[in-house]
Amino acid sequence: MKPFLVEAIQALSDRAYRWEELIVVLPSKRAKVFFTNHLLKATPTTQIAPVIYSIESFVAELAQTRLAPQFHQLTEFFLAYKKHMPEESCDDFDAFLKWAPRIIKDLNDVDAYALDADEVLPYLGAYYALEQQEDEDFQTAFTPLFWEQLPVIFRSFVAQMQSQNWATLGMLYREALASLEVYLAQTEKHHFFVGFNALNAAEEIILQEFLVNKKGEAYWDLDQALYADKAHAAGRFIRNYQNQWPYYRQQPYSFDAKNFSQPKNIKAIGLSGNVHQAAEVGRILAEEKMDFTSTAVVLGDEQLLLPILGALPEDLNAWNVTMGYPVAQLPVLRFFHHYIALLLTAEDGNYNKETAVSLLTYAPVKKMLPEAERGVFEEKLNQLKTSFATHVTAEDLLFSPLASLTKLKTEAVEDTQPFLTHLIALSDRFARFLTDAISKAAVKEYKQLLLQLQHLIENSPIDMNLSALNALIAEGVGQLNLDFKGDPVEGIQIMGMLETRVLDFETVIITHVNEGVLPVGKNDQSFFPFSVKKKFGLPTFLDNDAIYTYHFYRLLQRAKNIYLLYNNKSEGLGGGEKSRFIHQLAFNTLSNHNFEAIQRQENPAPLSNLPTEIVKTEPMLMQLNAIGKRGFSPTSLCAYLKDPIEFYERYLLGVNPVDPPLNTMSHFCRGEIVHDTLDELYTPFCNTEMQSAFYDTMLKKLPKTMAKQYQKHYPLESKDRGENALLYSAYERAVRQFLTTEKAQIEKGNTLIVRALEESFSLPFPIPSSKDILLRGKIDRIDEYNGKLRVIDYKTGPVNTQNLAWSSPDVFFGDYARQPLFQLLLYGLILFEQGKVMPPFEAGIISLKTPRLGLQKVTQKNSESKENKMLVDSQLIADFTFFSPPFWKKSLTRKSLLYL
Repeated sequence: MKPFLVEAIQALSDRAYRWEELIVVLPSKRAKVFFTNHLLKATPTTQIAPVIYSIESFVAELAQTRLAPQFHQLTEFFLAYKKHMPEESCDDFDAFLKWAPRIIKDLNDVDAYALDADEVLPYLGAYYALEQQEDEDFQTAFTPLFWEQLPVIFRSFVAQMQSQNWATLGMLYREALASLEVYLAQTEKHHFFVGFNALNAAEEIILQEFLVNKKGEAYWDLDQALYADKAHAAGRFIRNYQNQWPYYRQQPYSFDAKNFSQPKNIKAIGLSGNVHQAAEVGRILAEEKMDFTSTAVVLGDEQLLLPILGALPEDLNAWNVTMGYPVAQLPVLRFFHHYIALLLTAEDGNYNKETAVSLLTYAPVKKMLPEAERGVFEEKLNQLKTSFATHVTAEDLLFSPLASLTKLKTEAVEDTQPFLTHLIALSDRFARFLTDAISKAAVKEYKQLLLQLQHLIENSPIDMNLSALNALIAEGVGQLNLDFKGDPVEGIQIMGMLETRVLDFETVIITHVNEGVLPVGKNDQSFFPFSVKKKFGLPTFLDNDAIYTYHFYRLLQRAKNIYLLYNNKSEGLGGGEKSRFIHQLAFNTLSNHNFEAIQRQENPAPLSNLPTEIVKTEPMLMQLNAIGKRGFSPTSLCAYLKDPIEFYERYLLGVNPVDPPLNTMSHFCRGEIVHDTLDELYTPFCNTEMQSAFYDTMLKKLPKTMAKQYQKHYPLESKDRGENALLYSAYERAVRQFLTTEKAQIEKGNTLIVRALEESFSLPFPIPSSKDILLRGKIDRIDEYNGKLRVIDYKTGPVNTQNLAWSSPDVFFGDYARQPLFQLLLYGLILFEQGKVMPPFEAGIISLKTPRLGLQKVTQKNSESKENKMLVDSQLIADFTFFSPPFWKKSLTRKSLLYL
């Protein structure tokens, strides 16, 4: 195999130029390293090397200006925005940061594609105005005035940047075009543009001007088979240049390479999940024969980097990571995320318990304490985890080093400068207790980011609060990468797809060759709609597909052994759907291509025999009594009914499933948000007969009420983007449908009085060995509908009415799907024991998944007829009461734990 860069160097050597007379422009900085290495091997004598640029550095050279840091771009754009928008119509800096990066990227495209902003930008205002007119539910975050002023804001932004000799990437291209004529007149060197594919409009103009003025030429990398196939997306851009550029219409480029049709062994391997893909990479490297100096592992999803590194064979020492690992994906930085969240959610000296627990769970926090105090710390932390409190005070956290980490005072974060200074000191202290090099490096990068922000804020007139500062930090962290040190040209190269540009390897292992990953699919973060992009020639998701197709097939052109790994597990992004690239290779197999489809079966390690009996010790009985004194919740009792061993592990051993921190709403918090929203909406109308006008008031208040409840749980996560936007919109619509459905029932003449909301209960429940056992919990709603009392539980998920049917106590054991029925009957029993309800009454679930169904009721078989009774009567209460005491003694397939 002769790599493309070797071919390019040979082609340059055949020219009459000396190396010092040349300038070589490549697609990336990584390509420069490999080009220089190949050039050294091809040049036996000492010579002056050509000047070698990446395309971005060459454009900066033409423009003679500097690329501004992202922080600087955001602050300057905000100043221009504030300057040309009325104060009452302006977002504050915090809200501005949620949309500004996206619009700056769009403005970069306007510049890079050499478009007139005054012509293009008014289309956005017209488009969104039309959308709003045609769709009453359509909402945009911006007023018509913003779109009208956007060209003025953009010109002001450009002027501000130019006055400081700064530029965005798009401005660099605009300046490069303006300087191109002067550069061409002055330069004596010949320019070679090597290995390009998809060019923006500015790059097209630059390259064509060099060709026409005979000051340069292009060296394309596209196989004859891919170029000749006019339907193949891999050659789309280069075919367009050959057909549309005047230079090539007069002097056609010759695509003679026939590397793609050479013999190749192609294996498409389906695997179950990411971990198995990493393990398969390790197996291939360990077992298959290959030249490691010409082998690349290409990650379709770069989050697989750390598992890949862990799966490398132990005796493999020569490897190099050419990609940076995103710092935001490292768990260590979540400590600082939780730390800021703790302060942002503080109200009147109260702090969110869940956030505080997350913060204290990080291993370095415990290490900050002296050895002798760590046992007490763990004990009190476990107590905090199992407590029913939702908030804690600073005094509640005195057992931890948290009190020494921070003053835990809201006023400490009113001024961002002192807080940044504190955060920098905290990062230093936290890093001292880290043990692994990657986490230490990540915190070091985080500290450098904070220092940059500190300098920016010192010199900025923008008034910034902690929320805005946190948004800036999140934006910066999203761009941080950890660079690995290694030999950039020797050993196995581990890289992302974009790093493979102009590079070639005999053996290629590509992971995540799934649809939606390779190619990436429709994932366009832009304010420009597809129609406007097409009109002005801006890149669309179709162009991105063609770009990834080119990179994929270009990488395969000279390879001999190709392994395409994909996730065949039918869940998650790209799960189970192999990429179209695999289908194409299987369907269009060339005569010299040996294509093989393989499915690797998951071979889990055999499970050890689970215990069927656990002997209760005296400490265990004491612990059960302690839990009982605090109170058994319906959830804990249902966990016992489902699986006593699981109950033992969770409630006695404290072994809980570890849920990773999520940026999207958890199932628990979705329920909390919906419950709290309904509670706040209905509370003003308790013990009053509901009227249609009450629902009008609630429907009007719904958006603000639900937004407030969401903010309580997720103060740092936007509800207006990503998966949260979809979930939030779905649940708001569900609550709206529920209120509308209930309103319609009232308008039909039905009567409804809400008697209680979120009714807390605590009921003594004596058993033979203890008189201090409590049942405790909270009932969502008690009401009277047409004179009938109803006990109601809200659920955000779907409910199967068959699981609300009572037949015998045995239905509860081992079946968690019966949890709603158990909860409702337990609520009924408790309310009966407290004298608050008398049977018969109705009990049921209102599912926010199917709000139009209304109340889905508990039913029981009627012995006198074939129909089910939908009332909880005295007999059912008696049956359930009779069942309850034996419940503590009942022996299941595994020995009961609650036989006290």
